[in-house]
Amino acid sequence: MSAQARKALVSHPGLVFQRSSQRDDLLDPNKTQTELIALLLELLSHGHSIELTAVRSDHHDDHCLGRHSHSNGFAADGWFLATHEPGDYLDARNPQFEEGIECVAHSAWREQIGLAGSADIPVNQRAAGSAYFPDQGADHIHLSAKG
Repeated sequence: MSAQARKALVSHPGLVFQRSSQRDDLLDPNKTQTELIALLLELLSHGHSIELTAVRSDHHDDHCLGRHSHSNGFAADGWFLATHEPGDYLDARNPQFEEGIECVAHSAWREQIGLAGSADIPVNQRAAGSAYFPDQGADHIHLSAKG
């Protein structure tokens, strides 16, 4: 993925960061994989907004999960937003939330979709389809890309 595509991703108004390290990770090809950049760009191109809660530097070591982990640069955690404003979180039962999960589920770049906390409900599990796994921790969706 070109540096230009990475810059386009991090400057997209629909992508909100909780920490500057997340932006830095997405700009650094040594920290995040091309496939993750492509997955996030595709999600944003479909009109969804997401606030990232963890990318790589701000996520615990999860090498034990295999190739498509945060530690290997293939994953990001976040939550769908109603607007481009930080903290304007969609309720996990909102149809827009489900549509965001479906968008990721249908992506050629998608490996897995983890649902944690209030996101892990039947409607969202169905939207994630075969990519679904029950994630642990506070409310978030885990997006991992193929590679």
